[in-house]
Amino acid sequence: MGGVKQKTDKMGLFSKLRWMFKLLFSHQVRLRDKVPIVLLLLYILNPIDLIPLPILGFGILDDLVIFIILMHLVDRTLAKYYNKDINNIDPDHVVSGVEYEVEEDEQ
Repeated sequence: MGGVKQKTDKMGLFSKLRWMFKLLFSHQVRLRDKVPIVLLLLYILNPIDLIPLPILGFGILDDLVIFIILMHLVDRTLAKYYNKDINNIDPDHVVSGVEYEVEEDEQ
């Protein structure tokens, strides 16, 4: 998994956001793996202040710590599902639940 983690470290911000939304709406991703993404998006929209802003300048510290923890969890989720190599299987390109039959050619 270390090789995949290095690939997600090199992803740009917009690439990570695109993958976050892809994973969020993908049916192949477990609900448990979607939770960090949802929490991060909710926190960005409405941050929770554990320490009020005016207190000695430490008000931003709790926001930073929570954001870093959530980003770490999201990076782990991205590392689990992100496949850049052509040899890896991308969950968005897997065809499942299809019935087929192989017919032999008569020659």
